[in-house]
Amino acid sequence: MEADLHEINKCARAINRLLEHAVFEEDMVEEEKIFFYGETNEFIELIIPLIRSTKWRVNGNRMQKKFLRSIDEVFKIKNEKTKDLLKFDSLYAALKEYFDRHFPDDAFS
Repeated sequence: MEADLHEINKCARAINRLLEHAVFEEDMVEEEKIFFYGETNEFIELIIPLIRSTKWRVNGNRMQKKFLRSIDEVFKIKNEKTKDLLKFDSLYAALKEYFDRHFPDDAFS
């Protein structure tokens, strides 16, 4: 049993040495944020042509909510009056409402 414990410690030290010099993918990617200073409806009107286009895919699928979430990862909407950042759920609700009003036959999903 002591020999097994010694072997485990030896392996743990070897793994520790390997990980000391590892560069994790998250550390390699520098995330850029783009801030849009304006009203939610202004932002929606700018992205509508993209969302309605059939030329994009998210992980091989054409799922509008996932596409919007990807946009939300890069773009942050900051209301000029309140100075608050718009949360994803609020953006999703506003876009769904926009689709219901302007494109009743083309539901946002």
